Amino acid sequence: MDRNSVVAALLSFINDRIVTHKYGDGLLADLPITYSDGDSVRLLLEPLGAGVRVSDQASAYERLLLADVNTDTGRVAEAIATTIRVAGLANIGSEDDEIATFGPLEDLGTMMLAVAQASIRVEQLRWLAVRRAPVRFADRVVERVQSVAKRDWKVERNASLRLRSGRERAVTVAVETPTAAAYVQALSAKDKDQAAEHCYYLFSWADVPQQSRVAALDGQRSEWPSELLSELGSVADVEFFENQGAVESAIQRALRETATAH
Repeated sequence: MDRNSVVAALLSFINDRIVTHKYGDGLLADLPITYSDGDSVRLLLEPLGAGVRVSDQASAYERLLLADVNTDTGRVAEAIATTIRVAGLANIGSEDDEIATFGPLEDLGTMMLAVAQASIRVEQLRWLAVRRAPVRFADRVVERVQSVAKRDWKVERNASLRLRSGRERAVTVAVETPTAAAYVQALSAKDKDQAAEHCYYLFSWADVPQQSRVAALDGQRSEWPSELLSELGSVADVEFFENQGAVESAIQRALRETATAH
């Protein structure tokens, strides 16, 4: 094995795997190098004046946006600027989100490699994206209640609910006015049986009027066993979070019906 055989093998591999497509006055070139998702790097090669313009068509930026990465400020923006500067790219006629360069036709190979490398390096910044924890269903219910709260509503997360035994247990959210109260328990669909049993216990022992109790269920009615819905319906007003306005209407109804009893 010598230098010539190594170079020949590499060039043969690259040559066999480069795919081009006619695109307007230029070409689209799919290279045998990939982004982290396995897609080939695709470059747009366009004649421009006396030279050629090479662009990644904003592929790297699009992948960052899909990963919810802020490309406008902070470390990512600095890293992008550094990558383009180090690669020596002349972004003539480029959009803000393109990685591109321009030069004479005899430098086309160099330009293609430079743009492809820069595009891959920029796309790899997706690993800097902040991984957001999924929002708990109970938090979604509380946020919904807070967003529709009227001026005279007092909204309390993890509010205390008085039981007939004299003990107190926490309910997902309570809404109080000077004359009434409503208590909402969120039931996640992750473990329907456990959520329903807890809610049934909580509301069956609650020392508050039944019309003030609201069970807010994750999902749709068809996703919950009828037996559980029947049990819950015997101790609370059962509503489904995905039904727009259902939980909010139940709270308002509870406040009206308990105004004299509070």
